[in-house]
Amino acid sequence: MIFLIVGGLLTILLGFVYMVVFVGLPYPDATLEEIAQQNFHIKITNVIVGVGIVGCLVGLVGGVAKFLFRIFRKPK
Repeated sequence: MIFLIVGGLLTILLGFVYMVVFVGLPYPDATLEEIAQQNFHIKITNVIVGVGIVGCLVGLVGGVAKFLFRIFRKPK
């Protein structure tokens, strides 16, 4: 489960790096084409970060479930 948590966090970090590299700061007098391109890259960033969040949450829920199953397991 730790691999999912770490992988999710690294994917989130990758999403933010993608945002900094490809989106950057908007230009004050951007053309419609530049705005459309920035919106496209923002959508990609949202998908990358969303996948990272889902992976991290799945790892956390799985880890908590595994921990709880160990605690409440009936001794033989």
